[in-house]
Amino acid sequence: MKYATTLTAFFFLSLMMAQEAISFRYLVPLPVTKHVSTRNWSYRLELLPEEKGAYALTVTQNDVRGERLDRDELTMASGSLFVWDSPVDAVNNRVRSLEITASVPMRGLLWMWNESHGQLNAVTVLAPIANSLVVPYLPDAGALSTSFTLQGRSDAVTDSHIVFDYFNTDRIAGAATVVRQDLPEFGHLTLTPGSNLLLGSIEQGDQAAWGRISASDEGFLISGFQTITDEAVFGNPDFSQTSALEMVPSGRSDGWVTFAAGPLVPDHRALFRDRFVLTNDLPNSVSVAFDLHTLVDVIDEASGETTTTVAIHREQIDLLPFQQLTPVLGEDLFNEYPGAPIRLHFSATQVLEETVAAAPIHVLRFQEGRDLPMAGSHFFSSAGNEMRAWLVLNSPFSSRLDITSLSQILTLPPQEEGDEPIVIHETSQIQVQLFDAERLLFSQNFTLGPGTVNSLFTTKRIADLMAEKFPEETIELVRVHVSVIDGRPITGTLVSEWENDIALVNPRIFTRTLVEPLPEDGAVK
Repeated sequence: MKYATTLTAFFFLSLMMAQEAISFRYLVPLPVTKHVSTRNWSYRLELLPEEKGAYALTVTQNDVRGERLDRDELTMASGSLFVWDSPVDAVNNRVRSLEITASVPMRGLLWMWNESHGQLNAVTVLAPIANSLVVPYLPDAGALSTSFTLQGRSDAVTDSHIVFDYFNTDRIAGAATVVRQDLPEFGHLTLTPGSNLLLGSIEQGDQAAWGRISASDEGFLISGFQTITDEAVFGNPDFSQTSALEMVPSGRSDGWVTFAAGPLVPDHRALFRDRFVLTNDLPNSVSVAFDLHTLVDVIDEASGETTTTVAIHREQIDLLPFQQLTPVLGEDLFNEYPGAPIRLHFSATQVLEETVAAAPIHVLRFQEGRDLPMAGSHFFSSAGNEMRAWLVLNSPFSSRLDITSLSQILTLPPQEEGDEPIVIHETSQIQVQLFDAERLLFSQNFTLGPGTVNSLFTTKRIADLMAEKFPEETIELVRVHVSVIDGRPITGTLVSEWENDIALVNPRIFTRTLVEPLPEDGAVK
């Protein structure tokens, strides 16, 4: 008995020490929409540690006033996935937000779906939170509307005024407006332009293009998400679709979009419409260069044989200070481009004191179905030599990871007169490893050429592989680790499907300064 008591005391002492060491905090307000009923929305939060070892986790559920409804303190095994599923009809049952504190950094996905409307949204849960967030898109295109949702947190003050300011489509600033007085800590706030957010400082008829929402107290930090709703897809009010985005404090100066290719999506343009929202929240003009990589068939005039190659097309869009533009791929941007799209890159620059410098702006991508009422959205992805994602095999959503290399086809001039030009096909050698919590389940090397998009890693394919390799086990979570062994960096997108809808989110992509062979013993770095 004394031995058991000692163990129990040691366990609680260890848990208390772990709680004292907690230094990572995540705020997760539950997004809602205006024109699609807030009823029947379900939410699922998935959090995965970015470091190995057991970790402590505290999950607090709050109501709209920031008052605690429930709190759980957990000790999680190394590499294990934490999942929070909302109560039935969570928003109408008072749960408005979550506060997560953890002893290790986490990577998270928040899923949001509506069975009544067959809709699926997903956003990444990011840290740190900030005092001010950009609302990069305030649509006014007939049936399009938006709502944005936030939650506050502070160690210094108990509440703060929330201020909204914006620019209209003519780049004219509207007056800053206090949209909520004394939002309490952990309080939940949802704003919808044209409904509970009335912008009256600009002449009636002018449309707000983008805005910024801030806490008046510097020590009060906020986190938030935005939903975009198309109330009448194909002009039919019976078809509604939504997509969701993270609200971030600042933009970025470059990024990538990956298009699936091959048997899964034989003709991207026939199935999807891609439109982009470019928002310049800087006081300077910005030049945005776009490079579109496409697969094209080339016929040799002498032999008549057809070969497939990668063509690169470049266009430039100039943004004035505080301007927003919304080009559509194949219409306003790369009109009638040849071939099937593989990837798209943007790079934004500005001139500061006669020197060209990077220009962090906000560039969103919306992918919409041409024949089905589906919609997904995300920010452009990063590129690097490491990629991390996870797939939940028993999830109600089917997902796949699209991976592509930044490799190109290079043509070098002949070394001597009379010689042929030298054509180099760059490649990336990647290693894909699958883990559960920490055990290595699968490892294989792949070669990505200039026109390759690897879409093999899907929840169905991996579930079938796990059932074949481990017939006596039930494996529910697979962590996907992709590493560049040799060659150019990689980028990619995580695509999920449910009912007729899709959701797009970015996997974690980063660069290690020194890439070493990954261990074969299954240890997670």
